[in-house]
Amino acid sequence: MLGSGLGGLLIGIVENLAGGYIGSGMKEIAGFAMIIVVLMIRPFGMFGERDIERV
Repeated sequence: MLGSGLGGLLIGIVENLAGGYIGSGMKEIAGFAMIIVVLMIRPFGMFGERDIERV
């Protein structure tokens, strides 16, 4: 719950900054690019934990 709230806030900030600095056409692309980068770096989410299963 906390991660989705913080993620929504960060995406809104990044989209507005990209719209102001890069151009209004890049607003939507910046949000998707940020999501892809976060998932590449932390595939379990920003506050996710790995579930280590020992057999």
